[in-house]
Amino acid sequence: MSTGRSTGESVHRFTERGFVPSLASLASMGMSNLEEIQTSNGITVTFDCYEHGWVWRAASVPVPESGLPAFAIGDKPYEDDPYGDIEFQDEAMARVIDQVVTAWTENPVRQGHPIEVVAYDGWNILVDPVSDQPVIEDRGFSGILLRWKLAPAPPPALVDVTDEVAVAVRLRIIELEARTPDSVIMNGLEREDVSFGHDQRFGPLTPWVVANARVMLGLEEIDVLVARMEQVAIALNPKVNEAALSMIAVWSLRSNAMQRVRRMADRVVDRLTAREDWKDLVRHRADEIGRSRNWTRTYLKDLLREFVGNTLVACGMQDVMNEHLVMSATGAWRSVLSPHEDFPGELWLCSDSTTAVLKDFFADLDEDGLVECVMAMDDPTNSKQAQQVLGLIGSTLLRNASPPPLAELVGPGLRDLVQHRSARSLMDQIARFIAGIAEPPPGTDPADVVRLRRELTEAMGVRW
Repeated sequence: MSTGRSTGESVHRFTERGFVPSLASLASMGMSNLEEIQTSNGITVTFDCYEHGWVWRAASVPVPESGLPAFAIGDKPYEDDPYGDIEFQDEAMARVIDQVVTAWTENPVRQGHPIEVVAYDGWNILVDPVSDQPVIEDRGFSGILLRWKLAPAPPPALVDVTDEVAVAVRLRIIELEARTPDSVIMNGLEREDVSFGHDQRFGPLTPWVVANARVMLGLEEIDVLVARMEQVAIALNPKVNEAALSMIAVWSLRSNAMQRVRRMADRVVDRLTAREDWKDLVRHRADEIGRSRNWTRTYLKDLLREFVGNTLVACGMQDVMNEHLVMSATGAWRSVLSPHEDFPGELWLCSDSTTAVLKDFFADLDEDGLVECVMAMDDPTNSKQAQQVLGLIGSTLLRNASPPPLAELVGPGLRDLVQHRSARSLMDQIARFIAGIAEPPPGTDPADVVRLRRELTEAMGVRW
């Protein structure tokens, strides 16, 4: 199964100038509209895109009998933000509009009296109409434009590591050091006594940052790291987590330490991309997606730099992050660290009903059935499906939708194959795809869920 973005879809890369399209998306010219999204409250949202494919505005479709106007929101805040360039993705815009419409039915929002809504889990914004006028015209849109900015953060405060966190970190460091080869040597990443002082190079959780960086350098195989980073990057643009981490670094007075973490992370990436298995992986992926090796190398290294940087920064602030950000920023890496590269931990576990669906599906599945399921999921002629599949797989690593360990799911027909790395990887992708549909991420069109469930029942025999 392929593990990267489809070359037929828009791929966004962040630079100092903001989001810019990759070479893959430059072929798409002219104004375009994404498909509509219907929110959980039944609000239909449409999207306007720039000529090179990324969304710049979302707008609700008014229902005449409701008496409500149309609402629109852009991808950028209306005033400078201290945390750097921030841009919304389409699902976040739809989520905000849904909440505004719901709030408007109770009490219309007036200019100068913004309301606080959720853009991403753990990330709130303030939304304010551009004008008191009930309806205005703007580039073809007739309705009420909404401007937004980040909700104010709490005042900065030096946060000490609690005794509970310190004990847990000490135990985890022992586990990580046991699996890190002695050959892992890099200046600034030497093993040291575990302490939690604010004066350490990478902040009070310096030992935890170092231990995770060392185990990254010592990974026996790099392919699972690359697969996970691509899956979660499709499910959620890495810049979302980067912005949230930057805000928390400011609040906890760890900005300077986290900047040093990112510089160290760049050195880790340079070491990882000098390995022979990285070079082999680039060659394989270039052939798989039909791109040059130089393009593929740049694409993968950019993603790896974002992934490693965000992961190590999250390690440095694990004690001050909320649960949503812990799941979103560390789930993929914790999956790589798990004994069989498949289960991040109990915090990420899906619901009992989804587990029941998975156990029922895997109970009678054998090797031939596994091959048929892989073929049903992996249609090389359907780039949109490839994006959808990988996005759903990645989403289970960002929230509490992750399947239990495969050993608890599979029946006798696959029990022996669980010990084989490649077969286990395929089972993991299938399980995550099913879990992602059983518990779809916020903003998923309900019609897509119904269609995908029907298709999975027909193609793979999943019983919901």
